[in-house]
Amino acid sequence: MQRTHAVWPSVEEDDSLSLQLIPASALLPPNVSICDGFGFSCTNLPSLVIGTSQRCDGVADCPDGSDEIGCKACQTMFSCEVFSSNDKSAHLMCLRGSSLCDGVSDCADKSDETRFCRKDCVKGELRCNGTAMCLPNELVCDGDVHCRGGDDELNCEGKCQSGSRWCKRSKRCIPKWQVCDGVTNCADRSDEMNCSCKECSGSGKALCENSKICLDRSRICDGIVDCPNGDDEKQCPGSCPRPPSDVTINSGYALQDDNLLCADGKRYNRKYACSGLLKQCQDKCLNCDAEIAFTCKNKKCVPRAMVCDGMNDCGDGSDEAKCDCGVLERAGNVIRCGMTSEHITQKCIPALRRCDGYEDCPGGEDERNCDNCNANPKAIYCNVTRTCFSSTKRCDGFEDCPNGIDESGCTCEECRKQPYAMYMCSASARCFPRSRVCSPFSRCPRATGIDKLFCANKARIARSEL
Repeated sequence: MQRTHAVWPSVEEDDSLSLQLIPASALLPPNVSICDGFGFSCTNLPSLVIGTSQRCDGVADCPDGSDEIGCKACQTMFSCEVFSSNDKSAHLMCLRGSSLCDGVSDCADKSDETRFCRKDCVKGELRCNGTAMCLPNELVCDGDVHCRGGDDELNCEGKCQSGSRWCKRSKRCIPKWQVCDGVTNCADRSDEMNCSCKECSGSGKALCENSKICLDRSRICDGIVDCPNGDDEKQCPGSCPRPPSDVTINSGYALQDDNLLCADGKRYNRKYACSGLLKQCQDKCLNCDAEIAFTCKNKKCVPRAMVCDGMNDCGDGSDEAKCDCGVLERAGNVIRCGMTSEHITQKCIPALRRCDGYEDCPGGEDERNCDNCNANPKAIYCNVTRTCFSSTKRCDGFEDCPNGIDESGCTCEECRKQPYAMYMCSASARCFPRSRVCSPFSRCPRATGIDKLFCANKARIARSEL
C-alpha cells in the first residue's frame, strides 16, 4: 500500500491489522495506572488535563490560564478575592510568595502589598532579613519562598506544613503543588512517593500501583526501571525482562546476570562496563574486557583504540609504552598501520590482532580483507565484505554487514547486552534501539499489531508535544 503522508502514522493508517481491536492498555504494564479520571481540563484545550495539584496554584499551566480562574480554594497560602465581570460572582486569585511585597498590586484591595509589608512584626511572625516583611507562622516552611532571601524556608526539618514534604537531600520543604506531579524535585524522589491517583493526575502522568510512585508517562516502558520493583518495565511491548537472578551484593557487583551496578546507580552489561568507555564503572571492574579493552598497569580499563595514540589515557603511561614499531618488530610479527590525517605517526600492532573484530589501526585496515575471524571466536565474520566485526556489533540494531547477518536471529539475551534500551520485535528475531525502532512506522520485519501500536502511540505522544 502506498503511504500518502510523510509525517506520523496513526492507528487508522495501519494496512495489515485493525489496531482498533487492540486496547491502548496493551502498551501499559499490568501494575501501572493512567489516572485519567482526575485533574482539570483546560477550557480552550480540553485534551490538555492539568493535575489536581496544579489547579489554583498561582501559576497558569493552561495556555488560556483557565486553571487559575474560578478558584474556590487555593494550593497557595495567600489569596485575594476578585469578581467575575460576567456574573459579578466572587472567586479567589491565588498568589505565590514571590508576588507578595514586590511593589506590584495584584489584588484589588492591594492586600498583597500591605498585609505583610511592614517593619514592625508582632509575636508569632517571622521578620524577613533585610526587608520590611513580616510572615505569620502558617506561611513559614510551606515550600513556597516568601522572603527574598529564603529565610522562611530555612531550618524546616520536621516543620513542613500546608501539604509540603521534607526533602532530606536538599534540606528543604517541597511545596504541595510539586508533590506527586510526576516531576522529581527531591533527589531521593520522596516528593513522588506515597501518591494517590487523584494526586498523580493530568496529561502524561502515570502511577506505579505497588510502590505508589508518580512519574511521567514517557518513562513507562522506556527500558529504564523507575519504580523500585520494576513495575514500569514489566510486560512492555518489545521488552526483554531481566531474569529474577538480577541481584546485587554489598560490593555493588551483580550476580549471574552479568551486569554491574555502577556509580550512577544504573546497571550495565559487564562487557560495556569494563570497556573503558564508561567512567562511572571504572571502579567496579575486576577485569577489563580483553576483546575491546586494554588493561593498564594500574588496572584501569581503556579502549584498545586509545593504545599507542600518543595520549596517556591510563594515567600511568602504560598504554603508550612499547609503541615503537622497531621495538615491536624485534619482538615478533607486527602489522604496520597506515597513517591518517589524525594519526601522522605510524602505529604498529601485533599480527595476532589481525582479523579479531576490533579495529586497532586508525583506519581499520586490520579488520578488512579477512578470510575468517579465527583470531577471536567471538567476532562476527561478514563474508560479503570479508570484514571482521566485534561481538559488540551483534544485535545492536545497526546492520554492519550488507546481508544483515549481524542482526539476524537475535535473542533477548543478546539484545539486553547493549548499553542503551532495546526493542525486541514481536514476530522476528530482530531488535532495535527503542529510540530508532519507529521511523515513524515500525522497522520490525513482519511487524505485529503490538509493534505498530507501539509506534502509533509514540507518534501520538510526539504530536502532543509539538
